[in-house]
Amino acid sequence: GAVDTIGQLTARVGWPIRGHLDHLMSTLINMLGESKIVVRQCVTKVINKLMQTLTPDPVLKKLGSSVRHRSWRVREELTNIIILALSTFPVAQIDVASVFKHLATLLVDKKSRVQYVAIEAMAVLQRVVGEQELDALLQATSFPERTAKTLATRLENTARLPAVND
Repeated sequence: GAVDTIGQLTARVGWPIRGHLDHLMSTLINMLGESKIVVRQCVTKVINKLMQTLTPDPVLKKLGSSVRHRSWRVREELTNIIILALSTFPVAQIDVASVFKHLATLLVDKKSRVQYVAIEAMAVLQRVVGEQELDALLQATSFPERTAKTLATRLENTARLPAVND
């Protein structure tokens, strides 16, 4: 459908699609709230294609502007896309401080599913940037005690991390 067309358009147009990123991302972000998983998967593939075309940073910045979206499903899916970006692209193409800030907001989300995915994303971020860099970011941020304890426990055990599947 329409999402596939956007994906094909992104692939064909390439870099100049950047001029339309605001409008595209606004539309795609709202579609992440769809109840049908097939639609959300399609949207995620298109966003991944945008990250491949434009580098992940401008796309992640647009996603980050929705960390307080009214739909918990959008917040959960954009966190999954952050995990995808951290797992797929070189860290040099990602504004780590910005991603951390977005994840910090999601860690205290009112929806436990969003909190869980944000904790998993922090574990992936630690793998990518290293324990010291993440510790420095964490030291400069305050979380509720329960969140801090849960996150610390997860970051101690990074043997099992979320994986990217096609």
